[in-house]
Amino acid sequence: MWLRKRRVITLAQVPEFPQINFELGWRQIIDPETQQAIINEVYQISHKVNIKIWLGIKWLSVYIALRPGEMLNLQEKHIDPNIGALVIPHPKEKTPKIIPLLDDDIEVLRGMPRGLPELYFFRHNPGVRWSEQRRQFGVGDRCA
Repeated sequence: MWLRKRRVITLAQVPEFPQINFELGWRQIIDPETQQAIINEVYQISHKVNIKIWLGIKWLSVYIALRPGEMLNLQEKHIDPNIGALVIPHPKEKTPKIIPLLDDDIEVLRGMPRGLPELYFFRHNPGVRWSEQRRQFGVGDRCA
């Protein structure tokens, strides 16, 4: 249809595509207690290396309007502990969205040093051997 709309091919040249039957898979759902135990264990493992590892997982479990890609692309300027919100300037929905933060998360943010406005919030700290320091989470990551 893309080619037809651009007048590269005519309607008569559009091929007939076969019908493909498929069934979507289901995600495993865990109870809230198990989820909290997992998040607590991630905190124990990661808070000394980079507390943002735990914070990202926690945010994805709490803020259902926050997509993983949106979270990874948050820059320091998109997080405002003074108003207590995340500002997603370019979400999938095309309209900027504001996600209010819980008081506990605002306090965590206030306890963190802030970076330059253009830095990604979810970035690696200096000294992590398997990734370049200050590189955005998810970009070229691999476990050592």
